[in-house]
Amino acid sequence: MCLLQIQLLGEPRLAGPGGAPIALPGPKQLGLLACLAAAPGRRRGRAALAQLLWDDAASTAAARHALRQCLLRLRTQLGAAAGAIGTDDADIWLEPGRAEIDLALLGAAEEDAAAVLDAAAAIRGGFCDGLDAGGRAFEAWLRAERSSCDRASARLLGRAARLLEERGAAEEAIAAARQRLDFAPFEDAAHADLIALCARLGQRQAAAEAHAACLCLYDRELGVAPGPEVAAALRVPAAPRPPLARPVQGLPAPDAPRAALRGFAAGAGLAALLFQAAATLPPGPPVPAERSAVALWVSAASASPGTAVPRIDPSEGGDHDQSWSALYTETGRDAPPAFPYPAGC
Repeated sequence: MCLLQIQLLGEPRLAGPGGAPIALPGPKQLGLLACLAAAPGRRRGRAALAQLLWDDAASTAAARHALRQCLLRLRTQLGAAAGAIGTDDADIWLEPGRAEIDLALLGAAEEDAAAVLDAAAAIRGGFCDGLDAGGRAFEAWLRAERSSCDRASARLLGRAARLLEERGAAEEAIAAARQRLDFAPFEDAAHADLIALCARLGQRQAAAEAHAACLCLYDRELGVAPGPEVAAALRVPAAPRPPLARPVQGLPAPDAPRAALRGFAAGAGLAALLFQAAATLPPGPPVPAERSAVALWVSAASASPGTAVPRIDPSEGGDHDQSWSALYTETGRDAPPAFPYPAGC
């Protein structure tokens, strides 16, 4: 059962059983935990710890006494998580299975993709950011550990960026590549990989800005230009986009004129079927035709207000031609009207 979670990649954090946060102890107690977490096998001798943390003590006995007092205070502050620390007369260690340390994730660089991505997500910063336990020996040890962790973090983030790019997570890949530069700011390959990644993803502006930032950093801090691989990364072509979806093999792609013609033919066929169906229906009762009186067409130019328009009532029978002739004679017209309309139109 895990009793103590120790996070040292960034500002130190501690958590007890179930993930409950634990208030950080003093610098010496935190330095002691960091020394144990970074040691091979999570174990260190008492004499080495006393020399590392109290190198300015008046004597070896005084340093050993300070270590015992530091360990006592640390156990008190950890409370229920104190069982994660084991001791004997010679050594102090972190009990296997009872302490979970994020430093162990840095070894995931050679493991499967899921482990790499999980480890990359756990990197919040450099080893023990902000820790100052005093003493020249401890400061020298801390610088060496930070340098080693920075190199491991840079390798891990570089691999994570490649995996994320392969999975199509463009923004996450770029973020990992940028974070890699926090741990390897003067590594040509790290800058070149970021620039080439942006170029492959079609983000030319971001690639140019990353290149300009690299040139400025090298000139300001080192007074030199980066290697040729950094400039060459700008010329990396963009990755080809996936092709558009194609029709199923063996079926021609539809074109607009043929599709329209097929639609017209289908509509005409449906109309013919409806016509044939209508022709087979029994005839309905005859509809009596209503014959209405026809008024002589009067144009706007010849009509006068209040003038009655002569009418022919077809119901009276007779010869229509003779009736029209009589109308012409009655109205004094010598030309037939434009067209006769039913009365009321």
